[in-house]
Amino acid sequence: MFNKKRDDIIELANRFEAERFAAIMEQEEIPCSIVSRHSTVYDGIFQLQEGWGFAEIPPEYREKAAALLEEYRNSAEKGE
Repeated sequence: MFNKKRDDIIELANRFEAERFAAIMEQEEIPCSIVSRHSTVYDGIFQLQEGWGFAEIPPEYREKAAALLEEYRNSAEKGE
């Protein structure tokens, strides 16, 4: 179900990163959709196996979006 490798998604580590990433995408006017792999029925088992979730990004924006996420992650690691 979630195992498909797709060029239009960017993996996200957790809800906080997803919220910040969505805000960055909005600021940059890049369309995206945040998708959590959490399922109440399965008590989050997909998140344990596949990761928290992902962002769907149109292919023409993917490279810029990935660079912005990497920049955010680097600044978060440095505590900026």
